[in-house]
Amino acid sequence: MPFTLPLRALRYAFSLFRRQALLAALLLVQSHAMSTAIRFQVDTTAIASAGTVLAIDLIGSGMPANSVTITGFDAHGPTGTASALGGVAGLLPGAVTLRDDTDFFSEASLVIPALSPILAFDLVTTDNHSPGGSPDSLSLHLLDINALAPLFSTSDPTGSDALFVLALDGSGFGGLSVYSALGGEVIVSAESLQQSVPEPGTFALVILGLAMLALRRRMPMILALALYATGTAQAAERLDASFTFAKGPVVYNRVTDTFDTTVTLTNRGGEPVTGPLQLAVRDIATPGATVYNAATVDSEANAWVDVPLDTGIVPPGASATAVVKFIDPQRLPITYGLSVRGTVLLPSARGQLRVRPVNGEGRETRPAGPGVEVLVNGVPRGKTGPDGTLTVLCASGTADVIARLAPTAVGVATLEVPVGDLANVDVILDSDKEVYSPAQLRIDQVQQRLLDASFATWSMRFMLPGERTALLRDLAGADLYDRTGKRLLSLQSLLKLDQDGVVRPTNPEALRKVLSSLPGGVELEVRGADSMGTAFYGRQSFHMGRYHVSGRLTAPASVPGLPLGGVRVIATVLNTDIVLSTVTASDGSFVLPALPGGNLRLEARTLQGGHTYRGAGVFTVVKDLSITLPLLSPNDPISKSTPAATGTIMAKAAATGNAREDATTTEQRRERQAQSAGRQRQQLLSKNVTTSAANEVAVNVTAGAEGAAILDSATLTVPKGTKQVTLTYIVSSREYPDYVTAQSKFNDIWGVTVRADADGSILFDQTMQVNSQLETPPVWQADGTTGELTRSFDVTQLAKEDSTKLTLSAFATNIGDEILPTSVYAKLAPSAHIDINAVSPAPDAWVSHNNGSYYSVPPTGQNSTFQRRFNLDVVKPDDVTVENVKVEMLGAGDDALVLDEAVGMDANWVDDHTLRVIGTFKSHASTVTAAPPPTSATRYRFTLKAKDGEGNTLDASKTDVDKHPLWRMPSSLPRFGGRDAGGDDWCSKGAYEWMQENAAMLEPVNDVSGEHGKDLGHASHAKGTDIDMYHFYLFAGANADSGTSNYEKLVQRLLDLPKLTSTNAATRAQGQAAKAEIQSWIAATRAGIDKLAALGSVTQVGYIRSGPGSGAISGADWGAVLLRTGTVTVNGSPFDLEVGTWDNSKYFPWPNHHHHVHVTLNLAD
Repeated sequence: MPFTLPLRALRYAFSLFRRQALLAALLLVQSHAMSTAIRFQVDTTAIASAGTVLAIDLIGSGMPANSVTITGFDAHGPTGTASALGGVAGLLPGAVTLRDDTDFFSEASLVIPALSPILAFDLVTTDNHSPGGSPDSLSLHLLDINALAPLFSTSDPTGSDALFVLALDGSGFGGLSVYSALGGEVIVSAESLQQSVPEPGTFALVILGLAMLALRRRMPMILALALYATGTAQAAERLDASFTFAKGPVVYNRVTDTFDTTVTLTNRGGEPVTGPLQLAVRDIATPGATVYNAATVDSEANAWVDVPLDTGIVPPGASATAVVKFIDPQRLPITYGLSVRGTVLLPSARGQLRVRPVNGEGRETRPAGPGVEVLVNGVPRGKTGPDGTLTVLCASGTADVIARLAPTAVGVATLEVPVGDLANVDVILDSDKEVYSPAQLRIDQVQQRLLDASFATWSMRFMLPGERTALLRDLAGADLYDRTGKRLLSLQSLLKLDQDGVVRPTNPEALRKVLSSLPGGVELEVRGADSMGTAFYGRQSFHMGRYHVSGRLTAPASVPGLPLGGVRVIATVLNTDIVLSTVTASDGSFVLPALPGGNLRLEARTLQGGHTYRGAGVFTVVKDLSITLPLLSPNDPISKSTPAATGTIMAKAAATGNAREDATTTEQRRERQAQSAGRQRQQLLSKNVTTSAANEVAVNVTAGAEGAAILDSATLTVPKGTKQVTLTYIVSSREYPDYVTAQSKFNDIWGVTVRADADGSILFDQTMQVNSQLETPPVWQADGTTGELTRSFDVTQLAKEDSTKLTLSAFATNIGDEILPTSVYAKLAPSAHIDINAVSPAPDAWVSHNNGSYYSVPPTGQNSTFQRRFNLDVVKPDDVTVENVKVEMLGAGDDALVLDEAVGMDANWVDDHTLRVIGTFKSHASTVTAAPPPTSATRYRFTLKAKDGEGNTLDASKTDVDKHPLWRMPSSLPRFGGRDAGGDDWCSKGAYEWMQENAAMLEPVNDVSGEHGKDLGHASHAKGTDIDMYHFYLFAGANADSGTSNYEKLVQRLLDLPKLTSTNAATRAQGQAAKAEIQSWIAATRAGIDKLAALGSVTQVGYIRSGPGSGAISGADWGAVLLRTGTVTVNGSPFDLEVGTWDNSKYFPWPNHHHHVHVTLNLAD
């Protein structure tokens, strides 16, 4: 029987002839430059008749320019409105040319009311590219006809859901990456037309190949004529010299309104590099452009993006790829630099580790088998193989190992890995934990922690590695918290879950109204699950942006012609985590995104001609603001009467993002000021305010009129050969304690700066709001001052050839009114001593979900299992040698000795100024009486003993404050489950007292927190205020030491309910017994939750939503429905347990909580 071609394929084949002549002509016209000709066909059979907007985007990276000509467009059906944006000539479906010589982003789009089974078009492109930059790119998108978002998800690695991306990188057809539709909605094929018109025999094969393609349905991406496209892409230390970077093409993401690209990092060094690996996107030179998906932002506002590593390591010669998403509101070519940081595994500092996860304990252990995920020092390293083990190369020394197997099995272990040898460890899995997907929560419209209060659309999703949206099928919770961790409200009633796994508002206006009413920064916590029962948990913090701020730099009077374009401006909203960066346009102008109300600190800095020019100022934002920020040269004095910068006049000083309106009247504040008159002056005088030496300078400022920066400055001449100078300063505020403690709107601002006049560089720069100093150093002391603070600087190079000058300046500003001012005194002088400038926690080798300020204090005579360390920033002359380090914990009774030894293993130099010391009880046992806990706040004092070159003894001391101690829970309370290394019962002082007081309400406890808040397999449990305990009811036959066992008995009883309808009396009795026991479980659980919820200190009781092994029970939240209504559907049959309805606003049905009850406490400590 002869083969007959489908009519659709025949029509398409004949249309090819009509296009050949035009294509040949285009190739001739562009023959003077490198060019690429491609024929595309999109099989849309699976979504035929659906409406869409087809968009073809051209994105340029600057010179050299490129152009793309599209011809022969055939939708095989009617088309609607066509439009063009940017450098586009012509409209689809006619011939269209896109150019990027004048526009960064160009788009040709066409409405197709109802898709036919095939779309087809040809294109010819130039292929110009400058090595080292991002290539120009062409991409194809099918969009929702109403929302103009992608119609479906694709395998596009950037998450932009393109169907293909053609990188104009000089490789022609090799620059093409074709992506598959993840749901099989379309199939894209492409054929290179770089050669002349095919001869008849070859062309017949083309027709046949296209005909066969037309018959395919829902298959992976292919290229006609077997031309398969691939997705080819072009305490950690800085490793720039060990890596090369290849920037990929840029694609427009219509969901996040970002321009997305990939960066491929290749390890060119001779040694493997282990994660965490991070890529810095630095020195962005495009006005307004910044990074959307930054994991962290450093002090210079450089964005650091996480680089995913499947096995946690990059061997020599291997590569890793990171996705970088750019916010580019002005749509200009994006220019940027790159850096990378990771950990090199040198032969002298590495070993091997073989991990075997096991079930059970002691001699009864058995391998958990393949597929168990293993993390080493917080870095995912892969999954166990067929033999149930995983062997990895890792750093020698202490290794913290986590093994986890969804949904609830987690095990932890710690061991020492020897250099050059293999260490083995069995990790015992505990089935009463929680395992969550590694997906990250993302609110698409939140950019740089800011959500524009006027948002028109709002969407949220869990993003899996590889920029894929998780297919969430159950939204289990969406709760807002303030910055202190207090729960504000639930958003769940305002949200809905779409079939694509994206969460959207049921009523955007209602959601906008709720979010806009919230004061300050908030954090959204979301829980959910997919159809496989995988649990998802994530938190995202953001601030509502209400005010628009723009500005302009002005040149210093001493250098009026200073170029003002390309100057970096760093904007910080004080007392928040918002740090923004942009660069100025050629005229010195800049624009910031919508900001929350508060105090905005701006700093502009540029290095030109060997000199640093700088402008800085603090501005109160309560409405849209236009700012003029003057730059100062090193020769410009800081005037005492002129503010550092001026802005539009404020009506009133605003509260910062989280401040609440203070009801205190002006008269009461004036009375308060009169009562404290003289106190502030006495405080400063008691600290030796006046300078006592000719080679010292000092400044002294007290805030005056509301909103006016009162400044003072002085210049110190530093003699030639000076090695070191020391800044001494003290701050006092009459707002403390009453108004600071209340976090009132009277949030005064102060600052101290030290500038090197020789080149304008900044040696020290600190700006604070008084409200933030309750927890952020320098913390207020009882007398309303910061105490005397010091900071030393190495000026060896500045004073090497000649004397040099340093300018000390300070300012203070009254916020809210002119009453109860803040004062600053500072002095600067040459010095020759050792000083500890700052103390910070060193990175831990494990994962925790707190801010690093939590330290477990073992009982008397015991030592810490896991050690925490501090980094001391030490400044000293070259001839000074540190001989001894002493660490003491203060505030828990008598001072407790933590460390007292010579520089060595537990106190070692990381670099020439960083001394890393043990801060936990390792070499010395605890001497603290820990039961009952004596305090909810501790401090650490660090003392260095040193000698200079002449044998003189020197010392330095620094006290680090605001540490949160964790204590062992009351030993009288019963426990269940396995015990974790380091302990799993660490609690705050308040939680200890609460558990003692409410012991009668508690079931046996499994976990509170790990040592120092270490993650033991939970989403929270980081601060000693979360308690996991057993079920309120124990089923017959269940293991009282396993919450999972009790849950499994519940499921068994539910599966027995259909026996109620049996005609067999014995079987029916089994069903009746099951019903009775389920009724008892419901009654006990309701009563237990009600008792706990009646306590004001309890904010949440998390318990069953559903669970594993329950496929015959209907509903993703069957457990919650059973508790609330007493009804359940088993094997399609409904059952009423006849217990009535119940609810409690503090009951939270969470995924992964089927095997335990979670109690969240809100306590004063």
